[in-house]
Amino acid sequence: MQKNLIEKILPINYLIDLLLPENLSINLKFKFYEYYKDNFCENDISLLETLDINLILNDIKNFIISNNIYFPQIESDHRKIETNAIFFAIPGVTFDGSNFISSAIDNGAKYVIIPTTIENSILNSLLQLDIILKKSVFLYKTKNIRRAYAMFCSLCYPKQPDKIIGVTGTNGKTSSAHFYSCISSAYSRKNSVYIGTLGETYCYFSQSKQKVMCRSIDNTNHLTTPDSKTIHKTLNYLTNYSNSQKINKSKIKQSTKIDHVAIEASSHGLHQNRLDFVNFKSVAFTNLTHDHLDYHTDINNYFLAKLRLFTEITSDIVVLNINDEFSYKILQYLHKDKKIIFYGRIINNNNEIINNNHFFNKNFLINKLNESYIKDITDHNIISTVFFYDYTPGIGFTLVLNQKHYICKTDIIGEFQIQNLLCGISLFLSVKPDADIDKLISIIPLVSQPPGRMQKISQSNIYVDYSHTPDGLLMALTELKKTYHQKLWLVFGCGGNRDRDKRRKMAQIASSIADYIIITDDNPRQEDPALIRQEIIIHCDKNLATVIEIGNRKDAINYAITNATIHDIILIAGRGHEKYQIVGNKKFIMSDIKIAEEYFKQIKRII
Repeated sequence: MQKNLIEKILPINYLIDLLLPENLSINLKFKFYEYYKDNFCENDISLLETLDINLILNDIKNFIISNNIYFPQIESDHRKIETNAIFFAIPGVTFDGSNFISSAIDNGAKYVIIPTTIENSILNSLLQLDIILKKSVFLYKTKNIRRAYAMFCSLCYPKQPDKIIGVTGTNGKTSSAHFYSCISSAYSRKNSVYIGTLGETYCYFSQSKQKVMCRSIDNTNHLTTPDSKTIHKTLNYLTNYSNSQKINKSKIKQSTKIDHVAIEASSHGLHQNRLDFVNFKSVAFTNLTHDHLDYHTDINNYFLAKLRLFTEITSDIVVLNINDEFSYKILQYLHKDKKIIFYGRIINNNNEIINNNHFFNKNFLINKLNESYIKDITDHNIISTVFFYDYTPGIGFTLVLNQKHYICKTDIIGEFQIQNLLCGISLFLSVKPDADIDKLISIIPLVSQPPGRMQKISQSNIYVDYSHTPDGLLMALTELKKTYHQKLWLVFGCGGNRDRDKRRKMAQIASSIADYIIITDDNPRQEDPALIRQEIIIHCDKNLATVIEIGNRKDAINYAITNATIHDIILIAGRGHEKYQIVGNKKFIMSDIKIAEEYFKQIKRII
């Protein structure tokens, strides 16, 4: 019955034929029509086996731009629908857009796109509506509604900046993208924009302060990777932001277009096609460890979601962390002609740092890769290598760029953050291969940590970090212990309605490194906060560390600051830059950074 009903609905390529301009090249229109028929309608044909849709799409976009072609409103939120809009009834994790089709029609939708998996009862009800029977509203079907939505959004908002980079990985996405934005702004003295966990942030070089400044443009989006419409709409106005009211309201003084844009690519965003049809110049991989398995179910599915950035989304260059095993898995899927930049810390099989020059030799690296991991990596593939050694916290490190050694000064804390800095440098070199290296080295001291990433509370031994995964917590704790050799206090909790197995792992890591652990609330969401805390506490080894439970996060932070000695180190982990705490369905103002800063000042005055 379901199949018979869905067969009554026209495929989405009929809508494509209707919407594309009549004076568009017949050949181009036919190719686009055929691509849609194959990839969104009847058949399951691999992207690699079809026409090069990106070339076709770019030609159509150029036609739309040059001829000022009007495109109807594209929307997946029924509440925002306007007259004659196209509504995509996308099935989501929490809500199914199919349940809101009637509302979208009431609000003015003229075209409704439904997935071929729509429930029979919903489709049957739709087909009985007078407005559809009278053909005042038209239904179209597609088998991949999220990808179709992304493509329509790219046509509605066809312009994109020249240099867009993407970063994916479990940890380090925010820092790497932030570092790229800072480097590009400092080097070119032009503006750049970062889009990700921190919201939408504008970076520019301040001549008066002689450093990179970052200002929030928009932090209302709560997704690491925004939805397709937000992404394409944002990229479109960034090509000439001086005409954008939204940008002007953010007190931005300069009025040149944005060339450099850094986007965090989350596994959810990639799996849900949010970044499809973004033309990336280069894309980077940081690492892959335990996270989001409540969504992806296992580590392989998690990896496959990340892999889409390197195999199914357009990019010229791939940047890979040589220290992560999943980088070598990605290599196996890359096109044989793909250009690659490797970055990281050179280590041997015993995880020991190697400073010998031959390890920085490209040919030696190629031989090692071909012997150990994958065949057919050649000098043609590897366009650059960016490595480091001799890192001294708060002072700097030695950068080895294409076998040449440079002394770099930086106050960035954490060897893992130096890795992320190298990722940012590698991304910059991917879009600026002729960069003056001496100039590049000179601006590294101007690059600062992103908010809530190993952020030191001024004149204290208190650090606030976003480490909310087992590997992230391990790296933060290990770095602080190795750097200071002092007693280490840890304040942390785990988020509700998220991967529960992380609680066990993070508890075990915490008690193996920290001396004092205060278990508190993170963002409990719809879970019972006390039960979350207990799930963590039962896995803490109380023979290794002192464990204290304080549910109220502000009280927990203040307790650590009050009871730690002047030499002790405090890490407040899990929420980083976040300014709100989510309890149930409500948000409360809660900033770890602000709480720590204010209470530390208060303690100093008392002392």
